[in-house]
Amino acid sequence: MLEKSDLGELRTLSRAMALLRLLGAAGPEGMRLSELADATRLHKTTAHRILAALAQEGMIRREGTRRYTLGPEAWILGVAAARQFDIKALGRPALERISAQTDDVAFLQIRSGTEALCIDRVDGSFSIRPMSLQIGGRRPLGVGAGSLALLAALEDPEIERIISANEHALHDYPRFTPGHLRFKIDETRRQGFSFIGGDVVPEMCAVGVPIRDHAGAPIAALSCAAIGSRMQDERRAQLADLIKREAAAIAAQLMPKKRQRPDPSDASRGGSSAVSTFTEHTPRHQS
Repeated sequence: MLEKSDLGELRTLSRAMALLRLLGAAGPEGMRLSELADATRLHKTTAHRILAALAQEGMIRREGTRRYTLGPEAWILGVAAARQFDIKALGRPALERISAQTDDVAFLQIRSGTEALCIDRVDGSFSIRPMSLQIGGRRPLGVGAGSLALLAALEDPEIERIISANEHALHDYPRFTPGHLRFKIDETRRQGFSFIGGDVVPEMCAVGVPIRDHAGAPIAALSCAAIGSRMQDERRAQLADLIKREAAAIAAQLMPKKRQRPDPSDASRGGSSAVSTFTEHTPRHQS
């Protein structure tokens, strides 16, 4: 059982991570103390204290007297993480195959705090393409097929926290009310893939599937978008199967390599099964 002091330390750590994610999303322009405090719902004094500790460790730096940006230590950690796995490099061939086989647009998104960040896209040869989501584009988690796939793959308490945190951001997407998001999460888990039909951009539909790490946590999502006439039920199911295969192949590459000598009996057991998308790791969301 955690002591009160431990709970306080965990809460401070969580707040520090929220501030770091916001600064990461803000880019080189950074953010003001007041903006950070408002976005995290922290008192300015609390936010300032945490920012000062992060600055002392080199994780952030203060630009002039008004704005904060990520610091050199954050860059060093990012480089170290990139050496372990580069999801963009692993995802690029999958995007190219999806786009080539469908003639439509394929996307790769990752979670960034309470948002989904598009880190790559490959356009197909079909003349009508969605232009609303470009590389570097962000949307609240749940808005869009890839974003919804990421959200639906999380645990229910985390989903509720994100929906609450995105209350204001969702105002820009009137169809994505908390109730509608919960309905789409349930639908996504039932069918094994996310589907958005004109809720973000009229007449534009998309299918999405999460990519999970070896522990089952969603770290990215693949999706494919097309106009509604190219996303009827039969083709939608075919697209979902294609994207699931690509997501499973990427997940397999993320599995940690065993260092011990191989056990000959592994061959007789038939190896490991494919990584599932939603149902094996995620409890049923209760609306």
